[in-house]
Amino acid sequence: MPLSVKTLHSKIEERETNAIYYLLRKFRILKETINIQEDITITGKYGKYKWTTSTGKLDIIDCEPTTNYKIIFSILNTDTTQIRTVEANSNVSSSNTASITIPTLQSNEILQTNVNVEITYPQYIRVNPYQITVTADKSIIQADETATLTAQLKHNGSVVSGKTLNYEVKHGSTVLDSGSDVTDSNGEIDISYTGTAIGQVDIIVTYGSLLQETYEVYDVNFYDTGINGTANTNWAYNTNYLTKQVLSDGTLITNSATATTERPYQVDLLQDADYYDFDVPFALEFDLVSLSGTVIIIMVSNNGENGSVSMSYCNFTANKTCRIEYNDRVMKFYTDNTSSKSDRSFTLTGKVRLGFGVRGESSIKYKNFKVYPI
Repeated sequence: MPLSVKTLHSKIEERETNAIYYLLRKFRILKETINIQEDITITGKYGKYKWTTSTGKLDIIDCEPTTNYKIIFSILNTDTTQIRTVEANSNVSSSNTASITIPTLQSNEILQTNVNVEITYPQYIRVNPYQITVTADKSIIQADETATLTAQLKHNGSVVSGKTLNYEVKHGSTVLDSGSDVTDSNGEIDISYTGTAIGQVDIIVTYGSLLQETYEVYDVNFYDTGINGTANTNWAYNTNYLTKQVLSDGTLITNSATATTERPYQVDLLQDADYYDFDVPFALEFDLVSLSGTVIIIMVSNNGENGSVSMSYCNFTANKTCRIEYNDRVMKFYTDNTSSKSDRSFTLTGKVRLGFGVRGESSIKYKNFKVYPI
């Protein structure tokens, strides 16, 4: 499953409740064609129409309570037999009537009796005046790391205290934890979740049967923001040739060796290889900020096997979220959640260290590097 920093969504149940609902207006267009005749009232689907020759107006009686009626007149030129159209608009009054002036005709023109009508018509939808918002101090955590979530209940924008909010913590269809708490003076309750590296976890907060809000926490094997001040230091790199700078927009790795020396790839690898097991489906994902020269994703197995795949092979490019999924000895490649390359067989086994290889005068800048189960 693709990994995003945070996804927040809400659901209002489509059924009757004891809640107070407000009516909000939206609009749709109603259309009909009528055949008007002089001084005769014609009944249409959305109103009655009368063309009065003495006033030169088309009166609309018993209108729908609309914002606007648009009448499209067709006018025949008797010399050329061509038709021109003229649009006229009128807002409906409080008495549900409207009056539209018929266009002025030339001596060689005849008003066609078929008239098209377009009506901007209001509809009403019921919405729940209660709102739940959920925030978290961390939306991505590693094993044994705790995320604290805060759910807040409001009514028409004002906090509501003393109400019970229920919550569930779910991984897929499995409920990991559940409970309830009463909102404090700020309309809030706190929920804690400690990671076990299982992937996406949904924290679902409900207010009775009326309202539900879901916050997604990603419980990963490894996460590195790559950003100065919050970067994960669990990396080892070749200090002889690589320069590593943790900057405000990502981590920049540069190989100082010239391409003509044909030096092997110098690598920046995650430590603690026991975290990453090739027998368990997992994904490696990162935001690629910039790329220059020859850079590979490298995998070093603890049983002596090595493997790699180049950025160019993966079709990974700058300013994209890049992801490799590994499952049952097959790799899949994605950029911005879209497949970027055909699948590739990969036969490494055992535990593995993951990282970047940089060759010659090359560099990579990345952020939000993650390894997580799928």
